Amino acid sequence: VMLCTKPPSNNCSSIPMANVRSLTSKIEELDAVAQLNGAHVIPVTETWLADVIPHRAVNIPDFIFMRKERQHCNENTGGVIIQVLPGLETLGIHLMVFHAILRPF
Repeated sequence: VMLCTKPPSNNCSSIPMANVRSLTSKIEELDAVAQLNGAHVIPVTETWLADVIPHRAVNIPDFIFMRKERQHCNENTGGVIIQVLPGLETLGIHLMVFHAILRPF
């Protein structure tokens, strides 16, 4: 995703989004993708993190890190993180994780 103020402009923000299905084994790859794309904001879903995994284990250097694990679940599934460059954290990002049970019609 690229967000620009007035195309054509060099004032764009790169926002690569990832559904990683377990972040701990993919943090180096996510860091490389962020660097290659000049990322400003990196939203990540399905992080599968547990509360015992420290921020430093899954934080990309030079980014501000926000995370939310799925609560009240016996499995390490779900979860989201957003990593933003300093200065962008004033956007007031609020993370909310929800769980829905869907049934076929």
